[in-house]
Amino acid sequence: MEKVEEDLKNYELTAVYENIENAFEFRYIPTLNGYELVKYTGNARVVEIPALYKDLPVKIINGSSFNGNKSICNVILPDTITKIGGGAFSGCTSLVSIKIPNSVTDIGDWTFNGCTSLADITLSNSLTKIGSQAFDDCTSLKSVAIPNSVTTIGSYAFENCTSLTSITIPNSVTSIDGGAFRDCISLKSVVIPNSVMYIISCAFENCKNLKTIYVESEKIVNSTYVEHCLFDYADDIYIPADIEITNSYFDVVCEKKENVIINNKEYYHFKRR
Repeated sequence: MEKVEEDLKNYELTAVYENIENAFEFRYIPTLNGYELVKYTGNARVVEIPALYKDLPVKIINGSSFNGNKSICNVILPDTITKIGGGAFSGCTSLVSIKIPNSVTDIGDWTFNGCTSLADITLSNSLTKIGSQAFDDCTSLKSVAIPNSVTTIGSYAFENCTSLTSITIPNSVTSIDGGAFRDCISLKSVVIPNSVMYIISCAFENCKNLKTIYVESEKIVNSTYVEHCLFDYADDIYIPADIEITNSYFDVVCEKKENVIINNKEYYHFKRR
């Protein structure tokens, strides 16, 4: 008994348990006084992850827990979960819908990579970052409402989401990383809120139908490099009239049209020559 207690003190992850009936494998995490879901080995179409195991909360979904499972269509997550590891649902090609509870603060890289059937997802209102390639190749995803807690959209987060026509970027996001929306060929319009300080190169590369852009951020408007990925295909660019424009790009590439009022706010309207 003393040896077991000593092990629990020295190792963060110890003691693997298996729930054969439900095909769940759990691992106790002493620092959280709860369990991590290590692996699901079943083939059910709808899977409900238990909130408790051995009377303690299930707090983490391991990065390999559902990886490559071709059977699951829907996963029900308990509100005890705080973290979903990178790649947890990667390659789950039958996964159609999932709701991330507000208890989750962290979604790792590649979490839903290659979930080609994923059409409906509700994100946690506690997320601060969408990891790199989190939704890469989710080719059935048509719209995403990013919660007003996210500050960073990771690199290639929504790359090749070829059905994505609508994306809501909240006024909490400060950085859109490289390739974040690359090859989103159905994306037609986007609003860049005034909170955005950085759009890394190629964030909107090959978004061929991105024709209308509203740029609320003065720093992005006057960036010397962002036009190479953000404005490549835009026919209409709207910039708040209270922003001083110092970027010569808009004079060289665009023709300034009459100002317009949208939602009681005045915008400069630039149209590609």
